[in-house]
Amino acid sequence: MKNIKLDKIYFWSVLLIMISLISNYFAKIYINNGVFSFIFSLICVVFSKCGLPLFIMILGLYLYNKKFNLKDYIKDIIKIFLLYILFTIIFMIIYNIKLTNFYLYLLSPINSVAKILLIVLCLYIFYPFVNKLVDSLNKDEIKLLSILIIIYLVLNLVGPFIVVDFNLPFINNLIYFIIGELIYLNKNKLNTKKIKKFSIIINIIMFIYLIIITYLLSNNGLYFRNTLINNSNLLIVSYSISLFYLLLNCKGKFNYENYSKYLFLVLLISMIIFEFLTKNYLIRNYYSFIMIPLLFIVVYFSSFCISYILINLYNFIRRKHGKKC
Repeated sequence: MKNIKLDKIYFWSVLLIMISLISNYFAKIYINNGVFSFIFSLICVVFSKCGLPLFIMILGLYLYNKKFNLKDYIKDIIKIFLLYILFTIIFMIIYNIKLTNFYLYLLSPINSVAKILLIVLCLYIFYPFVNKLVDSLNKDEIKLLSILIIIYLVLNLVGPFIVVDFNLPFINNLIYFIIGELIYLNKNKLNTKKIKKFSIIINIIMFIYLIIITYLLSNNGLYFRNTLINNSNLLIVSYSISLFYLLLNCKGKFNYENYSKYLFLVLLISMIIFEFLTKNYLIRNYYSFIMIPLLFIVVYFSSFCISYILINLYNFIRRKHGKKC
């Protein structure tokens, strides 16, 4: 059963991932090319940093609502894995990497799109077991799990400053996956004015604080320091959860459902277009802050048009052969 609220979060997660990709690229350039441009790129980076966490949380919800069937489960895993192989090869060609070294990149994603596909693949493999776990948790177990998660996130927050790496990427993704499901399952209990106000306050505070602290960390260095804006620490998790909650509970008239079937392909194709533009130096020498919104518009609309054509062409061919779309 379709859920408009989930489609809304899905839509924004994809847009934010695209903005994050573009603004991260320019933040590394702008740090040595003007304060205003760097601050603008930094605002875009922090604003969009919760894109991937939102994407993982919404993936958890879609899979929670998905009826498990072993045959479909195996088919979907094979499809995602083949997609992962395809996009890994595409980016190896873009980067002029020898295809004979392909096996080196199966467990070490070559770029952001391959990383996202690997995340989807890993979480899809484990989702039936995670769903069973979430369903079986009682109140005390949820409290204990929350405490353990907070401890882990705090360790990730202080780790870079004491030169100790507590970061475990799969655990980070699993945390977002489980948190999204728990919030959704308890959405009626959590839907209060007090919690909404608290979420808004946290979101605003985290947004402003992360911009300021990241600017200060980067300003005295020769490169962009993203120490406190990685997805594994307590600050970004708080920021992402509060935004997820607000999107889940806010009302809107925009018909997100019409776009949801194109979004995943839009995300994958957008990264190919972006990598092509940066690889061919078409945008590297433009230092104006306007490049971030301009490039986002170009990448988004071009990737959406390509996705729209490909998906509708695929559906047309299936209908011609008497198959359901």
